[in-house]
Amino acid sequence: MRRGFRLSGAGCQVLPEHREPGWRRPHLTAVRTPLRAVRTPLAGLFLAVALAGCGTAASPAVPASSGMVTGRVLAAPGCPVERANSPCPAIPVTGARVRALRRGKVVAAVRSRRGGAFQFRLAAGTYTLTAVNAGGYRSTARAVINVRRGRRMSVTLTLDSGIR
Repeated sequence: MRRGFRLSGAGCQVLPEHREPGWRRPHLTAVRTPLRAVRTPLAGLFLAVALAGCGTAASPAVPASSGMVTGRVLAAPGCPVERANSPCPAIPVTGARVRALRRGKVVAAVRSRRGGAFQFRLAAGTYTLTAVNAGGYRSTARAVINVRRGRRMSVTLTLDSGIR
């Protein structure tokens, strides 16, 4: 017989093992790790994670003299025909050219990453963000933003996908 389970009214039953002549149970050696050897690194990891969330109102990732601008570049519409009962979400644009302009001059430029994400660290002030589609249909989106010291802000720039 083979080892296995058989259902019965009272639950599962283990069937006896079939052993061939000369069969021996393999010798296994267990290695025991002292609890202290595991507990100490785990405590240190827990402490590091707990302290990572601590900080001031102006997080160390955003210097007090500048602000952080994060956002996404999307293209809409995402479907040739949009219907009220069938929503058609905007499509993230990877590789779009995103620029921050101050008084008409480019002060920072990046390409949108996977999911349409982009990020700038800018000095406090007013900027115009522009995004230019990376694909064949060229369109531009603009947004005027006001960056405040030590603050984070999020912006979504929606391009015309060209789908009609």
